[in-house]
Amino acid sequence: MAGYEALNSLLHELIWCIWVSAVGEHPRQQVIFETRHWAVTPNEFPYPGTRLHLLVVPHRHVNDMVDLDDDALADFWAALRQIRARFDLDHYGLGVRNGNCSFTGATIAHVHAHVLVGDPARDPEVPVRMRFSSRPR
Repeated sequence: MAGYEALNSLLHELIWCIWVSAVGEHPRQQVIFETRHWAVTPNEFPYPGTRLHLLVVPHRHVNDMVDLDDDALADFWAALRQIRARFDLDHYGLGVRNGNCSFTGATIAHVHAHVLVGDPARDPEVPVRMRFSSRPR
């Protein structure tokens, strides 16, 4: 595991994180809005059963939310408030995978929050599921 973390850190130093450099620049990656510390974008691969699946991505590269400074953490809640208002949400799920991707099920080593809204019109119902691992893959 230490080797994985060292390699990830080295790669980050050599090239800017895929999230920070690609969000907004990739032709299919639309940024809905940004705050001082976060970008909000639709998930290009929404989970089954969702009518809305957004990613809230910090501009700063970290693997764990608690490694962000207090301003960025406060700004996360402000971004979430904007999402709730902009999409007129009266319910949603919030998921964050923190730490080593081998255990969390994340595919990108840059923390990001998933805002998930199930689709009540689906019949039969498709439950929205977010995968977390318990063993390294």
